Formats: sequence, C-alpha cells, structure tokens
Amino acid sequence: MPSPSLLPRLLADDVPFAIIRRENDPTIDVLAGSVIDVPTLADIPLTGAEVLALVPFRQVAERGYDAHDDGTPLRCLVVAQRETLHIDDVLAALPQHPADVSDVTTTIDDETYAQIVQTVIDDEIGRGEGANFVIRRDVTARTAETGVVALLSWLRELLVS
Repeated sequence: MPSPSLLPRLLADDVPFAIIRRENDPTIDVLAGSVIDVPTLADIPLTGAEVLALVPFRQVAERGYDAHDDGTPLRCLVVAQRETLHIDDVLAALPQHPADVSDVTTTIDDETYAQIVQTVIDDEIGRGEGANFVIRRDVTARTAETGVVALLSWLRELLVS
C-alpha cells in the first residue's frame, strides 16, 4: 500500500476533497478534484471520471414525493486524484493534535437534547412510528487553526477513538 502523497497536499493547498472510511475497513479512500453543483440527478456527470455526489433530501421530489426545498445544492466532487491508504499511514500523516476550540455554543443544551431524544425513542420509535429520525442541534465554536487543519485533526481524533 502506498504512503500518503495526497493528504499532505490537502493541508497545503485549497483543493476540494473527501475522505471515506468504511466501517471496520483497514483502508481509507482519499479523493480530490473539482466541485460542481447540478440541478438534477440526471445532470450528475457520469462520463468516465469517478464522481462522489452529495444528494440533498429534496431530490426525492424528482421521484414525485413532496419535499421541502431548503436550497441545499446537489454537489458533486469530480475526482481527479484518488488514493487508498492503510489507516496507520493516514493517522501518521494527519495533524497529531486536535485543534483547540473556544466559544462553544449549542442551540439546545445537553439535558434538553437528551430529553428530546428519549421522547422520540419512547413515543415514536417505541410505538413503531419510524426508526430514522434527525433531531437538529447546531453547535458553533471558534478555532485559531485553518479550516482544513482543524477538520483533519478532528478526523484523526475520530479515527483513533
């Protein structure tokens, strides 16, 4: 397996990228390329290049379902470079210390959020009304690191935990 050559570039350049780890897989895919937004699923460019499409929920409207359109774009990473790396090589190449954060605020405090989740479990999931719910909670914070350094340092923390 090759040593990382693309990861250091992500830290140095302003290049769109995605990092994918499949559960329990010892490898990680690093993708870099250009980003385009397209209006419909049929407009995703499937003409030879690998494409990672980030499809917002509103696209179900293309299949005749009602969906709230919050304006989130259907975004595609058209892959120009790809590496598959062993997780140990990725961990060695990522920033070794997590980016410090300050001024952390949440839209819902921990206790209230826990109560909402428990209510959904008891009243919705427990009665068979569904099994997949998203409960929005926004968290904002500040860091002195650049966005990519902070992101990749937090990714490392997730990978080792």
